[in-house]
Amino acid sequence: MPAGAVSEGRFQTSDGAFSLGVPPGWETLIGREGEAVVFTLTSPDTGTRVRVVRVPGQDDSPRPLPGCRWTFQDAGPYDELLVADTLSVGTCTPDDPQRPRVLSWRRVGVAEVWHLEAVIPPGQLYDGLVELEAVLPTARFPR
Repeated sequence: MPAGAVSEGRFQTSDGAFSLGVPPGWETLIGREGEAVVFTLTSPDTGTRVRVVRVPGQDDSPRPLPGCRWTFQDAGPYDELLVADTLSVGTCTPDDPQRPRVLSWRRVGVAEVWHLEAVIPPGQLYDGLVELEAVLPTARFPR
C-alpha cells in the first residue's frame, strides 16, 4: 500500500498525520506504507529533493547517511516549519564535495519523529534554499 496520496496539490499520509504542499512541476514519489521514506519531492530546476521520513519512537537524532557527516546540529524555535514546537535541525556535509549536502528539520510527533531532509546538489545551495522557502512552510502535522 502507498504511504499516502497527492490530491489537489498536497501530499497527505494515509493516516492523516502529515501533509505537504506540492509545487507545480515538481516530481513526486510516494513511498510504501511501513517504509521510512514516505514521500519525496524533486525540483525540476535545481534537482533539490525534499524527503519526508517517518521514524517510529521519540529519538530525534539525525538519520545516519552514508558518505555524509552531521557537522551542524541544533534545537530551537526554527521557523522554516510553521509549528510552535522546538525543532531539531542539522547539516550533513558530504565527504566528497561532488555529492549533495543534506539539511534536516526534525519534529517529534505523537508516536514518531518526522524528518524533512533537503538534498541539495553541489552548486545549487542558494537556489535550493530559495525553493525550500516555498515548500517547507506548507508542512502540516494535524495530530
